[in-house]
Amino acid sequence: MSVHSHSAAPNAAAAAPEFPRHVVTAVLVSHDGARWLPDVLAGLLGQERPVQNVVAADTGSADDSARLVTEALGGDRVLHLARRTSFGTAVDEAVRTAGPLTPDDLPYLKRPGGWDPVTRAWVDENYDLPELPHGEPVQWLWLLHDDCAPEPDALAAMLGVVDTDRHAAIVGPKLRGWYDRKQLLEVGVSIANSGRRWTGLDRREQDQGQHDQVRTVLSVSSAGMLIRRDVYEELGGFDRNLPLMRDDVDLCWRAHLAGHRVLVAPDAVLRHAEASARERRPIDCAGRSVAGPHRVDKAGAAYTMLVNARGKALPWVLLRLVVGTLLRTLAYLVGKVPGQALDE
Repeated sequence: MSVHSHSAAPNAAAAAPEFPRHVVTAVLVSHDGARWLPDVLAGLLGQERPVQNVVAADTGSADDSARLVTEALGGDRVLHLARRTSFGTAVDEAVRTAGPLTPDDLPYLKRPGGWDPVTRAWVDENYDLPELPHGEPVQWLWLLHDDCAPEPDALAAMLGVVDTDRHAAIVGPKLRGWYDRKQLLEVGVSIANSGRRWTGLDRREQDQGQHDQVRTVLSVSSAGMLIRRDVYEELGGFDRNLPLMRDDVDLCWRAHLAGHRVLVAPDAVLRHAEASARERRPIDCAGRSVAGPHRVDKAGAAYTMLVNARGKALPWVLLRLVVGTLLRTLAYLVGKVPGQALDE
């Protein structure tokens, strides 16, 4: 079913949307995100190329997040999970709840009948069409944080990329700042030898189209990530040992190792508040009670580097991490930043 609002959601779309063979289920995870959710929901429901299905998972929000998503999407589309549920676990639960949509759910995917009720005549040409005139449906998951608002053409831009590149398994958008809407946050992500998340951008770099090329990247953010459903299931979703931060890098890294392509589509734009990383809300997901973002990120970086290192590279990766950690700890102590040193 095509989703425009919760009142329109149960009505199957009669007309085929743009890129009709691509069936998109949006998965929105909320956690104390009420201040950003109105823009996020407006962006989701206002897509020029709408999603065919949507499910939200609220992880024990103490603010109005659950109410906002329920009012926008309908109670049958919202899961209520424990407060310490990780992002990856919430996505898993949502994906299990929202199964793949079939041609029986989306009639436009099937060959039209021979009878035209408008002209009240039989249309012989319809009998010459294949049973699935748009081709075999391709199922996608569009992952959204409660603090990332997509521009109206974001989904269409990403689907345009995957429609021309049949080998693309994961596509991510360009991320801009929530408050400074021209500031670039990410256009794809890599990882430095030290484990640091590396965007290749200057500090507060402004978007002037200088990075607007579709290209292969190591990773894209989970904020706005479009991933083929079969690939998500093949990879087993996000690693449960990464409750927050670096889970996206790990997932995309494993996708590369499995032979899949990860692309960034800069024509697709989302605004991201980076609420957890910038301490605009506490981090209290599983196993990380009231942890600071620097500590969570460092732990995730070390884990991601070690579990994805292969063969003879593993000892060198471990050595780099240990030496780098010791040097950074010393630098923080000399700089009189003991909290950062402890996180290291």
